[in-house]
Amino acid sequence: MSENTEQLEAMDWQNHQQQMSSLSDRILEMVKKRGATSAKLSISNSQGVSVEVRQQQVDSLEFNRDKGLSLTVFKGQQKGTASTTDFSDKGLQQTISAALSIAEFTQPDPYSGLPEANLFATEFRELELYYPWATSVTDLVQLATSVESAGLNTDKRICNTEGGSVNTHESVSLIATSNGFRGFKKGTSHSVNCVLIAEDSDGLQRDYYYSSSRNPEQLLSANEIGSIAAQRTVAKLGAKQANQGKFPVIFSPEIARGIIGHFLSAISGSQLYRKSSFLLDSLGEKIFPEWFWLKEQPHLLSGLASTNFDAEGVATKQKYLLQQGCVNSYLLSCYSARKLEMQSTANAGGAFNLNCSHQDVTQDDLISGIKEGLLVTELMGQGVNLVTGDYSRGAGGFWIKDGKISHPVKEITIAGNLKQMFAGIEAVANDLDRRSSVVMGSMLINSMTIAT
Repeated sequence: MSENTEQLEAMDWQNHQQQMSSLSDRILEMVKKRGATSAKLSISNSQGVSVEVRQQQVDSLEFNRDKGLSLTVFKGQQKGTASTTDFSDKGLQQTISAALSIAEFTQPDPYSGLPEANLFATEFRELELYYPWATSVTDLVQLATSVESAGLNTDKRICNTEGGSVNTHESVSLIATSNGFRGFKKGTSHSVNCVLIAEDSDGLQRDYYYSSSRNPEQLLSANEIGSIAAQRTVAKLGAKQANQGKFPVIFSPEIARGIIGHFLSAISGSQLYRKSSFLLDSLGEKIFPEWFWLKEQPHLLSGLASTNFDAEGVATKQKYLLQQGCVNSYLLSCYSARKLEMQSTANAGGAFNLNCSHQDVTQDDLISGIKEGLLVTELMGQGVNLVTGDYSRGAGGFWIKDGKISHPVKEITIAGNLKQMFAGIEAVANDLDRRSSVVMGSMLINSMTIAT
């Protein structure tokens, strides 16, 4: 990509791949000669453009081109890691020296080390993750302007804007190890966003909407994004306090995936071996309703988190994290697996593309079945204790009365315990939000405490 030309240029990823491969071979040979018993290297190269428009004027235009290298060396059971963005001979030598020096001063750890060779990925499927955007800076500015304009023109109560933005990014990366693994990735990500402010006699409200995809042709139009952002913003005007007590709560799709995120954190290896999770020793335990399953699909074509291997090079595979409501798998790296006397689940770096069971019902269907309760569309604060499962967050959304939306609500707190919340999931609607690697619909939980 050149800042001197208006048209955006796609990366020459094949050339980057050749250079990365040659560089990795060279570095791994150098660290071996300097006394490392084993080593792992990751190299990345990326570029992108970000455009922000406010009040129909360009607020910022940023071109970025980044590269980086991270080296981990092992001297027996001692480990050292160093990173650099300087690929000169001097910079590489300094990085190698730093990693080796750190290893000298670390305590031996019998659980550290590279993955066993039989765990490495050997099949590299084409996952269709690379869709460079054949566009120009002028077109990106026009798109950002159009999405903001669409929002401003939707409703006269939209009084201000925090802008429209467009981002396009592409990258290529390599993981290489001294025991023979070489794995390349290339991918793109694109997004369009609009943030608006509405006003009435009760004050100001802010909301947003966005579209994201690996393929720019699958982004929503500027009119759709802007109008949805405006509708969401205006809907929050006239917010009141909610009733206090225990009520059923519906989480909108983008909020519901955060509930699943807490489950993922609780079954991650680092939380488990530190004994800082409320789901210790939960394999096989029924935590969710029997109809509920959660499936990891790392090889989905064009998936936002699709990959043939995890951050350690271990081969990924499809699996159920939850099946018939029971915990079917943890999320383990090689290190955490050794600490727990288990085997890696190929989840170094997290989970890759999650889908969960849902019913053939809409959010409106869920609302229509509630006498009195809450629809949560916004959360604030970090009140989640993974040791106990206690959950308490600031929230905003809409009060439900007699099966209908009554009014927006603000300045409330919702509280419960995650284990009870998981067990209390009554339904997941079919309004699936696919803008994340965790695909979720609206989630109904039977009872939570609501306070003001």
